[in-house]
Amino acid sequence: MNKKLSRGLAVSVMTIVILAAFSGCIEEEKETNITEDMIKMMPGESEYLMIVNLKTIREEPNLKEFYDALTKDPDALVLAYEDIDLVGVGSSSSGKFLILILKGTFGDTDIETATGECENVEYYKDAEIWTECEGDYGSVGSRVILDELVMLCEAENQESVKMAIDTVEGIEKSVYDSDEDVRDVVTRLLPNGFTTTVMKESYYSVPHSVAMGFTAVKDNEGMVKFKMVLKFKNKEDAAEYGKDVIEEVDIEEMEISDLEMKQDNEFIEITGKLPTENLSKFLGHPS
Repeated sequence: MNKKLSRGLAVSVMTIVILAAFSGCIEEEKETNITEDMIKMMPGESEYLMIVNLKTIREEPNLKEFYDALTKDPDALVLAYEDIDLVGVGSSSSGKFLILILKGTFGDTDIETATGECENVEYYKDAEIWTECEGDYGSVGSRVILDELVMLCEAENQESVKMAIDTVEGIEKSVYDSDEDVRDVVTRLLPNGFTTTVMKESYYSVPHSVAMGFTAVKDNEGMVKFKMVLKFKNKEDAAEYGKDVIEEVDIEEMEISDLEMKQDNEFIEITGKLPTENLSKFLGHPS
């Protein structure tokens, strides 16, 4: 083969490989949904889920008031808030477990802080389970060290803690994998919200609904965009009871704009915008 042709062909092939890899990265980044990824770590019996992107909130000046409300108690998450990027919460209404997953760039000091007040450690697969920790409450209080995650667990027994570890590692099915109602709501919410809440009917009271979710993302300067999704048992119930939800929203006090509600079969979707300074009050966080 002609050397120039051979060299040109090699360059062309390399270019295609690089472009394909680059385009794959772009596609992967586009499809990444941090909220969904965190929910996929939560135990299958979770009925209340909350994902908070502390990093996004911390780095956005207009969300400072909301960040201050979230971080009012300096010891609530054991570790320093500035070292935590993501917080995932999963709990069951029965009190069987409350799991907090903290994700960030944790160094030795962070790990020492998380485990320094604990007396016992058990090794389970790739995880360290620390127990008898000062300040913990409930039947079993554990602090789990697992790869880049720190988990704070309150559970009926140690088996629930191990079940949570297995879920994170993909051995047990998560609530996203096993609960169709939760999955349906999550896939309709805004992706990568800086705050997201998903609840089963055991945690709220909207007649004939089975799950609901709320998420908020940064919009333009000083505003956030939110979306609420409710799944009802059928489209008739959605039509009858969905309107009651929007009637409870105090549009004037919260300065909500672009408020819109639409029905898609058994789903009700509510969207709108509000000033960042009203977000804490809208979500019921104390200021």
